[in-house]
Amino acid sequence: MFIYWTCPKGSTVSNDTLGTPLVSFTRHIDRHGLDVRDIAEGVEYEIRTPSPVVLESEPADGFPVPVDAAVSFTTTEIRIPSNVALYLRDESNEHLGDFFGEARELPRGTYYIETGSTSKLYIRVFDAALTGYHPDTFDSDEPAVFSLDRPTRVDIGARSAHTRPTETITVPDDPEAMMEAISYLGSSIKEFSCERSWPTIRGHPPAIEVDDRLDVPDALTKPDTGITVAVPPTYEAVYAVAPLAYYLGATVVPGESPELRTDFGFTHPLVTRRHGLEASVDRLLARCLVLDSLTRIGGYYTVSRHEYDQIAPHLSYYPENLYGRPIGEQLLEYLEVPIEMLEPFLPDWPTTVTLRPVATDAELLPYLLNDLARIRVRAADADRPDSGSPSETGGGDTMESEERLRTSTTVDATVTEGVLLREGFEHSFEFTPQSADETRIVFASIDDARRDELERVAETYRARDAPATFDVHVESGLTTAELGRVLESDVGFLYLAGRVTREGVVCTDGVFSVDDVDRVGVTTFCLTTCETYDVGVELVEAGAVNGVVSRRERTPAPTDAGRLVDVLIHGYSLADGVSLSGFELGRDEGLLVGDPLARVVQPDVGRTFAQFDVESVDVDTHWIAVTTTASHAAGVGGLLRLSADFTPESNWLVGTRLEHSVPVSSTQVVKLLSSNENPVHLNGEPFRWSTTVTAEEVRDSAQRALDGTE
Repeated sequence: MFIYWTCPKGSTVSNDTLGTPLVSFTRHIDRHGLDVRDIAEGVEYEIRTPSPVVLESEPADGFPVPVDAAVSFTTTEIRIPSNVALYLRDESNEHLGDFFGEARELPRGTYYIETGSTSKLYIRVFDAALTGYHPDTFDSDEPAVFSLDRPTRVDIGARSAHTRPTETITVPDDPEAMMEAISYLGSSIKEFSCERSWPTIRGHPPAIEVDDRLDVPDALTKPDTGITVAVPPTYEAVYAVAPLAYYLGATVVPGESPELRTDFGFTHPLVTRRHGLEASVDRLLARCLVLDSLTRIGGYYTVSRHEYDQIAPHLSYYPENLYGRPIGEQLLEYLEVPIEMLEPFLPDWPTTVTLRPVATDAELLPYLLNDLARIRVRAADADRPDSGSPSETGGGDTMESEERLRTSTTVDATVTEGVLLREGFEHSFEFTPQSADETRIVFASIDDARRDELERVAETYRARDAPATFDVHVESGLTTAELGRVLESDVGFLYLAGRVTREGVVCTDGVFSVDDVDRVGVTTFCLTTCETYDVGVELVEAGAVNGVVSRRERTPAPTDAGRLVDVLIHGYSLADGVSLSGFELGRDEGLLVGDPLARVVQPDVGRTFAQFDVESVDVDTHWIAVTTTASHAAGVGGLLRLSADFTPESNWLVGTRLEHSVPVSSTQVVKLLSSNENPVHLNGEPFRWSTTVTAEEVRDSAQRALDGTE
């Protein structure tokens, strides 16, 4: 039912290898052809040819889209692995469809072949007749083949997915030095046109480390966009404007009043009588992202857009006429658009975070800006270090009209609660999510009293065959050595029940300390009993990616953890899993540690994360809506297309809500839900998987809602 759209994203070291620090091209004499490697991501494409090739460097700016490096060679045939979608464009970069399941014969001309994955290849074939074929499956051993009618020059440009930092800026404990460092974070964005609203054009910002002096690597340059953001030299103000400065490529400078300035003298206040700095940044960033996504319809992808059809007729300008204009000129038009016109089309942001006004929290900024997270800045409570609550992250300047600027559909991540840990983000780069049937799940308890309960929960998942079978183990009566072996092993999810003290986990033969293991191999964990925060932090620092820790006596039961596992194995992030499975997180209950948006299981190719809501008018008449979820994998600014069964064919921004145009019957609800396995809430009831819902269950839920019963 879903087709996920994402925009394409982007020195000789030997005679056989060309490239940059982000991508490289290596020719092979024995296998004929070349390997294209995304160095930053560790991903490689094998391009095969009938005979050896000679590689020559080409200018990266010779392509109509951003690439990090390019080479050329001559050949009569190109073979590409079939595990990626392949799209065709003409010499003017106009989209001509794809290759899938049947051969396409094209007359002589110049063509671009584009790979539909996050690490992008653009293959330009010069002045040749071309026959192309892609097998009708993405897991075929048979490659996609492109045959040319004569020996032809071929250029290949590659752009790294760039989902992790490739450079590090050091900065001292000084707000003005921090301004300078933040001014370089936009250097990872591939181009400062409206195309940067695509998540794959926005590379991961450089890392930040706090040290005794400011040091910016020579490879980084400040974006030349003509935009300046002035704020008072305080960490509160600097952190608050960081997402906007990153997205606009702005230089951050000291100023008495927060304001945005253009190089031709225009200024826009970032604090007003109605809105404080954080709310103003939220509003302006959301405005720019949505309107940039309309302006880019005149650029690389001229696909149909729901938001364009709804908004453009009411604008005082034609969005595509702004394409290629300086950001300052675009902002003049954007700021004239009433925010109320845009509110129904603003996407959910993946998360809102709270930082402390201290230098060390700047080390988290690059990871947050990579997701365009919203930033709040609050000092920790004086009487409770490491305290705070996600419910407090909105600040005092959020107005009712800003509810459409929804912060998080999952869990707000709060540094003052210890939720975000830099190590969790770093470990998520090192960890490659596995398929569901490769994922090892362990339910463990320190004593034997809960073993039967754990076995019952585990057995329900061993018996399942959707979305896949997976490896479930139960451990109990653990000694310190046995717990150490579990923690060091390759475990996707660990549920651990047992008493925890400040010294560590109380085992059958003593207290286990995380310091006793060399490296934690567990990816995601859930610790029970109260006061497990310190141990959870230590697990992330020692190798884990994320986890759930508890502050309450009423601990998450194995059945609660089982529901969480059920969501995680479908490829959802920990934050989404906690939200969907019903875990209650808050000041006095529990919280997340590490990188809350990281996944344990790699979702299927093309998987889109969405939630359906069904609201009944009567027993057999229902309204149905779907909300997609922005995440690491499907960032803010990407597009989604729903099948024609749900709505007239059009593309929507990821993170927005789509309502079916007409009410439907119970049978139609089931038909609309059956194409993909996604969570569905029937009249606000706890979620179930959409493919398991029957028409009778829809009617029963409607009757309960109409009767006012549970």
